[in-house]
Amino acid sequence: MEQGNITIRLSPSEIGDLREKKTLKEELFISGTNRFSFTVNINDRSVSCRANFSRNSLIIEVPLEKAEKWMNSGQIGIKETIVTEASAPFVLVLEEDLRPKKYRK
Repeated sequence: MEQGNITIRLSPSEIGDLREKKTLKEELFISGTNRFSFTVNINDRSVSCRANFSRNSLIIEVPLEKAEKWMNSGQIGIKETIVTEASAPFVLVLEEDLRPKKYRK
């Protein structure tokens, strides 16, 4: 995370799950009951990416057309500026984690 930017890198298997189920949720337990989670939903009713943050959870909605274009092409990811009612605009980058070959399974 950089000032004004959020980058989420998904493994090839996570992208496969997202393609199949149209949703992906990941949680990070920080200590005790403190956690951060993010959810990526593919939505066939959206025309642009949207984000909502509530209760330590970031929920991202990606239009079906953009998601399919990304997942079915050589495109590495999706980059979009998101404007919310509660904050200044920020850049969302959702991309495939291109690990070096020696680390790939």
